[in-house]
Amino acid sequence: MHRLSIAAALAAAFAVATPAIAADARAPDTTLSFKSADGKTTLTGYFWNAKRPGARPAVVLMHGCGGAYSASAATFDAATVASQYREWGDRLSAAGYGVLLVDSFGPRGHGGGVCDIPYADRPAKLNEVTVRPLDAIGALQALRKQDRVLQRPVALVGFSNGGSAVLSTVAKTGPMVWKKSAKKPSPWFAGAAAFYPGCGLQGDYDGTWEPTIPTHLFVGTADTTTPPAPECDDRYTEALERQAPVMMASYLGATHGFDRASAGTTDFAKAANAAAKTSALATMETLLRSWLRKP
Repeated sequence: MHRLSIAAALAAAFAVATPAIAADARAPDTTLSFKSADGKTTLTGYFWNAKRPGARPAVVLMHGCGGAYSASAATFDAATVASQYREWGDRLSAAGYGVLLVDSFGPRGHGGGVCDIPYADRPAKLNEVTVRPLDAIGALQALRKQDRVLQRPVALVGFSNGGSAVLSTVAKTGPMVWKKSAKKPSPWFAGAAAFYPGCGLQGDYDGTWEPTIPTHLFVGTADTTTPPAPECDDRYTEALERQAPVMMASYLGATHGFDRASAGTTDFAKAANAAAKTSALATMETLLRSWLRKP
């Protein structure tokens, strides 16, 4: 377990176009309804079928504070899923994985997201540390009933606010400990990735965060929305000291949301984000093959 520090060749990256979100990235194949492990919320999920027959390994995606939909969406449904998640869904399904994007906010009355709400004023029912992990568990339970997944391995991937939810979900002292009524699906998640998460986790895991499954953090050194230092650095270091299965990729000059085509407001940031995205996608391909076995 070690920290991977990415000092991308930015001069070369300037000559390479930012990896764009494919204009033809397809919409989800199916809309699902399933229960959160909170025991009261019926969630909406969007599923991309693996482009291979039979039951396949799968990936659960947890959206960021902007929600599951395009910022310009007037309605919230499969047709308006944000391009960022369409790209991930399309890319991963083409690689042979089923993909389930969980909408945590729409069913709770905030389909347009909560990024514009001051953090301290955000509704408790959307809490990424204590509520959204229960949505991830509900998604895993739902996939276990899908003919296209069943008992095949499943990975958990989250972005920003959803990345924080991932870190809480996989923690040794996470929802399986403090939510006694939450039944742990079997098999459990095989691996997890958190892209540019907020690692403070509201102080709930200070000095105790330890993932129980292989977990990989992807952060950018120029992220001013959820800066990786010091909190992600501290979480990572503490987990390593406990010999937990954790790694962290830190991308020089990359900003928040570096996997989105529009990320970056300067040429330097756009080049750094392009390099980070290319590296992260390659790393994810390797990780998923390791966690889920070769599709």
